[in-house]
Amino acid sequence: METTLNTLKAITVTLFVGGYLYLLTKLVIYTVTTSSDGLVWVLMIGGGAVLLSLVMALAAAVLQPALWLLAAVVLGVVALVKRCRRTRV
Repeated sequence: METTLNTLKAITVTLFVGGYLYLLTKLVIYTVTTSSDGLVWVLMIGGGAVLLSLVMALAAAVLQPALWLLAAVVLGVVALVKRCRRTRV
């Protein structure tokens, strides 16, 4: 069961980090293509990164109960599969 929880945690972290990096990359591309001043790049990318970090932290806090429910469902399914395998042998 611990392996299942670690796998689920790794998938969740990968999705959050991947989403963060994707959105940050889109922000950088947008900033570089719309302006030519270095100071604007620093301000837009830096401010966008801070804002994106706050939004991702809020999303993680809001989605945490749903993730706990998903973990409980996954553990329940794993337990049922293990029990079925034991009764067949």
